[in-house]
Amino acid sequence: MNHLLPVTLAPIADIAATDNAVRFGATTGVKIDLTPITAKDDDTNIIGHSFTAVATDGRRLLRVKGECDTSKEPNTYPPIPALDSAPNGQLSAVVPAKDWTKAFREAEKLTRRGCKPILRNVAFVCGEQVSTLASTDLERVSFHQPRNLDGRFPAWEKVIPEGTPTYEIAVDPILLAELLTTMSKLAGDDHAKRVTMSFHQPDRPFVLRTHNPSMDALGIMVPLAGDKGQKITQRTTTDAETEIAELRAALESKDQIIADAHEELEKLREKSAEDETHIASLKETLEYKHQRIAELAKEENGQYYREQIADLETLRKIDADKIGTQRLILDGILTTLKPLANNPGCIAYDVYHQAKEALGQ
Repeated sequence: MNHLLPVTLAPIADIAATDNAVRFGATTGVKIDLTPITAKDDDTNIIGHSFTAVATDGRRLLRVKGECDTSKEPNTYPPIPALDSAPNGQLSAVVPAKDWTKAFREAEKLTRRGCKPILRNVAFVCGEQVSTLASTDLERVSFHQPRNLDGRFPAWEKVIPEGTPTYEIAVDPILLAELLTTMSKLAGDDHAKRVTMSFHQPDRPFVLRTHNPSMDALGIMVPLAGDKGQKITQRTTTDAETEIAELRAALESKDQIIADAHEELEKLREKSAEDETHIASLKETLEYKHQRIAELAKEENGQYYREQIADLETLRKIDADKIGTQRLILDGILTTLKPLANNPGCIAYDVYHQAKEALGQ
């Protein structure tokens, strides 16, 4: 199957790398990709193809997209016998820039005057090893069948900026090209050529500057009349998909934060339960110590009273005068113990009765 490419695609090959300044071998050609177009109500029904042509030399890149011209009546492209036997079946190839330029320029010359619009195309057939490019004015035929370039073509999609630009400025391409060509000549030595472009406001002229060791040059480029370079606000499908992806990532991040917070909360709850258990244990220990202190206090009081009783035993062996005095003391002790000696089994009860026994009461 042949695909019709407009003759105006010829200049794209000018952007391709030259043989003496190439990083990737395939960049010395034009990469052409064909994409099937299906019917809206039936995606298995192919009704045509679109094309994407790309050329780059590593420092600049040009991409052109469009639809292959229809082959339906009344615009049927005339048959070219050599195309029928051309290798076919592929949708992508890298065509050498020199062969691309020659085929498209011959087609442009053949069909420049008095030809139907359908003839202002190059019939392109994509094979695995070779590509075929042909054109005709119904009298003459231009035919080229170069071998496809091998090697890697750079991933050009990755260098195209994503998102919405800040603003756009429309200019006359011929005037801009002439101004840049003139400033390039003023810049002098080829290895030092540089033109700087400065954009200040979207609706104001932008500035171009260059210099060489002996002079500086400044150029002004005015946007096209009626075009104020207004800021871009329209949203594209890519923008929406990017925002959705960012929102999803944010939600996933929030979900992770919430999950981490729940985990920390569970840890705090476990720590709190451990702390409560520890506090209960401390309270139990404290109560035990208070009880023990009280018991020790009672034991110390009992020891005091026992010492008093020992003193009473000593009283029996001293002088009678002293006994009288000691009895007064002992009576005072008994008076003190009597209110505490009502409970049999307590220390005060035992001490009280031992004291009475010591006094012979």
